[in-house]
Amino acid sequence: MNEDNIIFALVYVDDIVIIGNNGQQLQMFIDKLDACFALKYMGNLNQFLGIEVYRDVTGLYLTETKYMVDLLKKFDYENLKPVPTPLAVGKLISKDEGLYRSAVGGLQ
Repeated sequence: MNEDNIIFALVYVDDIVIIGNNGQQLQMFIDKLDACFALKYMGNLNQFLGIEVYRDVTGLYLTETKYMVDLLKKFDYENLKPVPTPLAVGKLISKDEGLYRSAVGGLQ
């Protein structure tokens, strides 16, 4: 593989993200796809499947900060003090403690 010409395509149902490190090769790939499918350019990538995307000179970064903040708000946990483990050591919970299970399930 020639590391000078790398193109990645991420496809989910009818959404596609295409990135690459060679602008000319990338455009050729997009043109070939466009010849077969109706593509619509949506601008620079800011979000994909709920994951925020940003870039700077050092690279491309993915984050779920907004999702985590929304999850904290949903369970009214936004003002809690951070701890290494979200459950007190030795505390037993029953399988019926739905709020805690829902919050932890949201992290998956």
